[in-house]
Amino acid sequence: IYGSVEAAEATVAHCERAFPAAAAAAHMHRGCLTLAKGNFKAALSEFQTAVTLEPGNVTAATNLAVCLLYCKDLPRAIQALEAAVRANPAGGLTHAVAFNLCTLYDLEGADAPAKKRALQIVARAYAPEDFDPAACKL
Repeated sequence: IYGSVEAAEATVAHCERAFPAAAAAAHMHRGCLTLAKGNFKAALSEFQTAVTLEPGNVTAATNLAVCLLYCKDLPRAIQALEAAVRANPAGGLTHAVAFNLCTLYDLEGADAPAKKRALQIVARAYAPEDFDPAACKL
């Protein structure tokens, strides 16, 4: 399936039939497939459904945020990651999520240092012991 969107679609369809309870994962995979085809609007819908089904799923939220950036919607990209962290602060605030969120804050420009400090406070309270504070880019 490497490099073949059609083969990936067939694999995802097979997995959807074999594992119907994994609806959020199916929507996330469909989102990736439609994103690979350049259909950002359809991908956005798939990622939003995945996040609705599993609000604390940071992978789905990250994919949603990336898709929103492709759609030139920085404020909603930030909201997507912030919502995932709020829904699952202990498991959702990984180094990668913090770094991505702080990068979005930098792109936004407005009050980025204050938002990063607030995120760092949340990280101190909830993130795992191996969380690297440098992810907050202060």
